[in-house]
This record gives sequence, structure tokens and C-alpha cells, in this order.
Amino acid sequence: MPTPDELNALLPTVLAECRPVARAIFSTGRFVEGADGGVVFEIAESMTAKAAERSDEIKAALDRHLGADVPLVIRGEGAVPDRGRPLSGRPEREAPSPAPSEPEHEDAVDVTQLRDANDVAATGVERLTKAFPGAEIVEEEAR
Repeated sequence: MPTPDELNALLPTVLAECRPVARAIFSTGRFVEGADGGVVFEIAESMTAKAAERSDEIKAALDRHLGADVPLVIRGEGAVPDRGRPLSGRPEREAPSPAPSEPEHEDAVDVTQLRDANDVAATGVERLTKAFPGAEIVEEEAR
């Protein structure tokens, strides 16, 4: 059985054989350990349900590369002790700053000061004649 590092090195090749949705989901995780002759794939807790739905794709590609039927266990990141590296192998991003409590625009509109629009065109013909001032409506003569 390959080590987690060997499996993680193989992961891009395995993912290339999967459909784009599975590729996107599984590219955010990593192999962490072996379990009862199988492998454990650790992924963000919020992605475990989606990963479980698409696990057949990655398992089939992994089996082809390893030449054997290898049990695959999907586990949320909180279920395994932290290995000291981000799940994706990429540096972690900073948390987004909280939204400002006051509007950024100084010219914020007070909706209570707005008036109802009275000159709204009701039909397409009215909108056209309003868009093209001076246009005349010509009725077709009956034959």
C-alpha cells in the first residue's frame, strides 16, 4: 500500500481522470493515512457530503492507478488530528474582514424621501412612443 505522501503525489493524475465537479471537490483534500487495507481521504467538513456523493469516481480512478480494489474512507478534517499543513497543500488564506457597520457611501438614500413614479408606461406601444418622441402611431387600414 502506498504511503499518504505517495498517494498525494498521485492525486493530480487521478483527478485528471474525473469529471470537473469531482475534480473540484477532491482537489481541496488530501490522503492522510491507511485504514484496514484502504486509504483515508481528509477533506473540509463542509465538503464531506459532496465528496461522498462523488467518491465512486475518484475510487475508480485510484483503483486503476494502484491496480487493486482499495477501500476509500472519506473523513472530515475535524475527525483527524491536524498534521500541521492546510488541506489543499496551498497556504491558508486570511479570514475575510468583517463587513462595515456603516454604509460606505456618504450619499446614502433615505427611502422615505422617494416619490412614486407616475409616468410609467403600461404597454409596449407607450414605451416606444416615450422612447422616440415625435413618433406617430399609424393604424393599418382594413382592406
